Amino acid sequence: MQIQLGPFHLPTYATLLSLGLLGSVLISMWHGRRLGLSPILSFDAVLLGASGGLVGARATYVAINWAYYEQHLSEALRLRAGGLTWQGGLLLGLLLVGLYAAHRRLSLGLLLDALAPGIAWFNLFLWLGSAVAHDVYGRETFPTERLWSLSADLPDLYGLHAPRVNVSLLGAVWSGLVLLGLWLLRGRSSAPGALFLACLALTGLGGLMLVPLQANPVPHLFHLRLDSLFYLLLALGGPVGLVAQRFRARVA
Repeated sequence: MQIQLGPFHLPTYATLLSLGLLGSVLISMWHGRRLGLSPILSFDAVLLGASGGLVGARATYVAINWAYYEQHLSEALRLRAGGLTWQGGLLLGLLLVGLYAAHRRLSLGLLLDALAPGIAWFNLFLWLGSAVAHDVYGRETFPTERLWSLSADLPDLYGLHAPRVNVSLLGAVWSGLVLLGLWLLRGRSSAPGALFLACLALTGLGGLMLVPLQANPVPHLFHLRLDSLFYLLLALGGPVGLVAQRFRARVA
């Protein structure tokens, strides 16, 4: 699928990722400046986080779907064809941002707060990209189910079409709501890291609602999908972190 702009034909998936990255950089630089960070620091941090995020997200997606890529190894590096697991990207991106903050002797919480709205923006475009690439697909539905109204004729990883829950569209809608929520919450707390923790909690909550609707294969641990466990950690980690912040502030 391509986007046509006059004589130019742009690959849709790559264009969406580029818009997500560009918007994430601009939003993070603007918000970082409001928090007292120089645009250069925010620019470096968001590029490090995004680069690590893309590498980690692609590597995680290929690992999860190794049964397919083992037979199609040449496609493993074709990022423009789609296929990102953002959980792996978040972990590697946060690691690089943490190392950058330590190297520049910056407050990690303040730096992550600057990146939080940009993360939500990028996550929105990742879901839109998934809607194009069909790398995350929902379970099959039937006219007698309530979820039928949220379904469409969509393919799975192997290109087999069936009425499926439009998970990618629902994910994009939720990411948009998270972005709006972070916009409304900005400046409400002076504790460094509070906005980022809110971003994690809201993202985890949305993921817990979306995972039961998905049908794409994911490894299990203790009979639970790994993405469910990851979203649970985010949904719980955000509030726990916020409570810990308030407790430390009272003790101080």
